[in-house]
Amino acid sequence: MKRNSVVNVRVLAGWIFVLLMLLGTAAPTHAGDGVIEINQAKALAGGVTPGDAEGFPVTLSEAGSYRLTGNLTLPDADTNGIEIGTDHITVDLNGFAVIGPAVCTWIHDPPTTSCSNTGSGSGITGDSSGFPPENITILNGTVRGAGNNGIGFIWGRVERVRVISNGRSGIEIPISGMAGVALMPAAMAPLSRATSRT
Repeated sequence: MKRNSVVNVRVLAGWIFVLLMLLGTAAPTHAGDGVIEINQAKALAGGVTPGDAEGFPVTLSEAGSYRLTGNLTLPDADTNGIEIGTDHITVDLNGFAVIGPAVCTWIHDPPTTSCSNTGSGSGITGDSSGFPPENITILNGTVRGAGNNGIGFIWGRVERVRVISNGRSGIEIPISGMAGVALMPAAMAPLSRATSRT
């Protein structure tokens, strides 16, 4: 009888270990400070937040803080990189980049921008299927080569982010159908020289 209970305890312990391992791989990875970490492998695996499918876009459906731990490389110009689906989200690019395939070149005379490999995908965007998310912050990195906008959402802020060689606007934050901020290639809008402090 004693031998059977020892065997049963070992079997039960083994099953608990397997269950904990499975749950550990399915749950989002939190840094020690409660921030959810995102990298290419996690984007491809899915499950960063509830409803986030495998591959791109990485869907952020829960309020909180998120941090890149590596670059995110988009598969094509028609795919969004990060799609924000709820209010009160901060995405710290942490010095890394969201990278798409678009390539834009500056032509000096006449001043225009020419882009290739453009499409409908944005680097970071708000979900437009319902009410647009509010209180969004994107900071500390680069969004380069998205097929459409580098960053596009309605209510939020962008700090210390480089937007380079995106197919349409670098940063587009429209307000009531009008552009609150729209940094576009010269091919789409008149170019004016301006400086901005970050």
